[in-house]
Amino acid sequence: ASYPQLIAVAWPYDSVDSGMPEEAERLQMERLEDLLSTALEDEGNAILTCVVTGNNVREWQWYSRGVDETMELVNIALADEVEFPIEFSGEEDADWEAFAPFEF
Repeated sequence: ASYPQLIAVAWPYDSVDSGMPEEAERLQMERLEDLLSTALEDEGNAILTCVVTGNNVREWQWYSRGVDETMELVNIALADEVEFPIEFSGEEDADWEAFAPFEF
């Protein structure tokens, strides 16, 4: 209940055959994840629940306390970085329904 907002971060990419990112792009994706994890989790603003990679997209799913505060922290974290080719989407999901398929 403390993290009712689902925020998805999608990074579309091109791959030759496998549907998976090339190494250089994968390393940039890892850099992005590290930046966001530090900015959001260290502040207690959001929790990374899932990372899915395949079919030419990597998506991170975060549950956050609120979209505005989360996006403010994202902008601060990425201010001095090169522009990442990412797209954000968000929705209310207080019951964590999007996470249910990933629960063990």
